[in-house]
Amino acid sequence: MKIKNVIGNVGKPEVCDKKLTALELKMIQSHIKIVPISKDHETAAKELILKGFEERSGFIDHSLNPDLNCLTETYSAEGALFLAGLIDNELVCTGAITNEGNGECRLQRMSVKAVIRSIKWKLR
Repeated sequence: MKIKNVIGNVGKPEVCDKKLTALELKMIQSHIKIVPISKDHETAAKELILKGFEERSGFIDHSLNPDLNCLTETYSAEGALFLAGLIDNELVCTGAITNEGNGECRLQRMSVKAVIRSIKWKLR
């Protein structure tokens, strides 16, 4: 099993061929809880996504992102799902899956807080 960690914004993965034990996987998984987006986390999700745009491009064009104003409603359509990753109830990542038809889905709105992207997981 390969583990890939993206360090910072450079997009260069660090690859490790270490095989994880069941205990190590459980330890990693216990840090993050993935849940469907709720009204409680909508504002934080919007801010995280927009912060990512700003980090990558240096500006934000709000007119291109009307879905961010109402994530729970936008992504409640059949075949759509917006997920929030939480650590100690703090939103640290997002991702959406939308139905494109013909049996195809699109993975989008993937964002991860910069501080989380920079973590190198140390496995014991």
